[in-house]
Amino acid sequence: MRRLATAGLLAQTALLTAAYSAVRPMASYRAIELGASNVTLGLLAASFSVLPLVLAFSVGRQIDRRGPIGFVLAGNLAIVATSALAMFAGSLALLFVATAGLGLGHLFCMLGQQVRASLDENRDRAFAWLTSAAAAGQIIGLPAAAYAASVAGDGWTPATAGIAVSVVVSVVALVPALWMRRTPDSTTPAADGPPHRLAAQILRTPGVWQAFLAGGAVIAAIDLLLAYLPLWGHERGIAVGAVGLLLALRGLVTLAARIGVDVLTRTVGRRAVIAGTLVAAAGGLAALPFTGIAGAVVIMVVLGFGLGLAQPLTMAWISDVAPPGTRAAALGVRLTANRASQATLPAAIAVLTAGSGATGVFLGAAVMLAVSSATLVRAPSGSV
Repeated sequence: MRRLATAGLLAQTALLTAAYSAVRPMASYRAIELGASNVTLGLLAASFSVLPLVLAFSVGRQIDRRGPIGFVLAGNLAIVATSALAMFAGSLALLFVATAGLGLGHLFCMLGQQVRASLDENRDRAFAWLTSAAAAGQIIGLPAAAYAASVAGDGWTPATAGIAVSVVVSVVALVPALWMRRTPDSTTPAADGPPHRLAAQILRTPGVWQAFLAGGAVIAAIDLLLAYLPLWGHERGIAVGAVGLLLALRGLVTLAARIGVDVLTRTVGRRAVIAGTLVAAAGGLAALPFTGIAGAVVIMVVLGFGLGLAQPLTMAWISDVAPPGTRAAALGVRLTANRASQATLPAAIAVLTAGSGATGVFLGAAVMLAVSSATLVRAPSGSV
């Protein structure tokens, strides 16, 4: 029964990630159809992250108290409803409401899925498979929506046809979500105390801030790679299609690496795997400005491993060291830290390396990863 519940979790994660990956860009296309300006598009994108940034810790506390499955179901239903609202929205105001609600539903699902995965005794494997399922969903979601948009018939705009894919897929995702209810949630009672004291307790736990730093650095490095690899290609006269294939290669290597990550952690230990992959990623980013397309292929393989393994392993790490009854809250704080890193670190590196093109940005990202690896190595013994 536990294996079937795990299969349900992975299926639900893949389907819901596909739905989310489809609706987000298609919501932007819908906004364009409704006459949105560039500024409006930026605000629409930001509206997705506002509620998760503010509520991640509070939602985590409620999951600690009530268990994850109810929140996974509620988030799934919210994504169904908000995707439908985005599809039928006749004004930008309604589209903003739909996007904000989508962000909240995604938060419910993501934290619930992570807590559910943490019930597995082999957390390294559980989180690796969870993030692999999410990556698979990303691979299929947007292409499916793009295809639907390209063949939209009478009565459908390209955007509404693309969003309809999200509605259908998120409805299908309810089936494995309901199946997950066949196995019980964690019986660990939630910790008591004021929220600010619990948050402080989580942050004071040995090894936690190092995990937050490692995860945030990887998130920021990925954002910088996605943003500046096109500039790197442009500076060298490399075609857009080739740059896209390089990014796709990195994603596929990440997917493959995560599937077998528990073998690595059993062999050399979680700390060594995370620290080693961060160093490898730092080396890859540092070398990228000085190579051409052939060398970049090798570097993308290195980055696929280096940037792909820290995320699931830091989830497992935080789940292990979180104080009793605060696991979901700790994962919520981790999510907040990641969002803050995404908002600040890429911008800071871009400002500090202004005028140096992609070379300075990649070297700055390499330094950031190397520093996070060094702090991880110095984390208290037994915390990783």
